[in-house]
Amino acid sequence: MKTRLLIDADSIIFASAVSSDDIEAAWDKIVFKFGEVDRIVSETTDVLVIYMCHGGRNNWRKKFCKIYKENRTAPVPEYLDELHDRVEQVYNGY
Repeated sequence: MKTRLLIDADSIIFASAVSSDDIEAAWDKIVFKFGEVDRIVSETTDVLVIYMCHGGRNNWRKKFCKIYKENRTAPVPEYLDELHDRVEQVYNGY
């Protein structure tokens, strides 16, 4: 049986976006971080498949906890949705 690993990629995508001046710099950070995840997982586990899960505006956590993410003060970058689209296309994200 294949061991599968689900990664919540939202935090990687968001952190890369808010810490970058433009979409290409953010994309470079995402590619680097995903590469690091892949390297570490392959060196330390027998996981055969990694799924990058991300996106979705209707977060179940907001229904569970009304103050979820209220501490975030950084504005949402205008290119965040495009980064999610790229992750889906390039990494077959979910």
